[in-house]
Amino acid sequence: MARITRALNDTGIPCPAAADRARNPHRDGRRWEVLNTVRAVLTNPRCTGRQVWNRQRADHALVDPANTTLGHRDVVRWNSPNDWVPSCERQQEWPPRPSRAARGMNHVMPPW
Repeated sequence: MARITRALNDTGIPCPAAADRARNPHRDGRRWEVLNTVRAVLTNPRCTGRQVWNRQRADHALVDPANTTLGHRDVVRWNSPNDWVPSCERQQEWPPRPSRAARGMNHVMPPW
């Protein structure tokens, strides 16, 4: 992973945080990071062509257990990885993306 990170940084390919600074103000956005960004991309099932279902569930929790009249709210929680359901086969390839110019985007985007 360190070699991949070095190659991405040396060739000047912008990291995902650099592409959308408004959504990533807490990130540096200047360089790819080995422990975070590169690992996340390489282990993301969507990036490998697979789909995973049942990662999260929505539970209904009381807003205030001492005052049940306040009602419930939805709380998203992670399921155990043992309960995840991965696809057995790779999903159909994504269609090619139109160029940035065709999408009317002039800012820098990641190459994927």
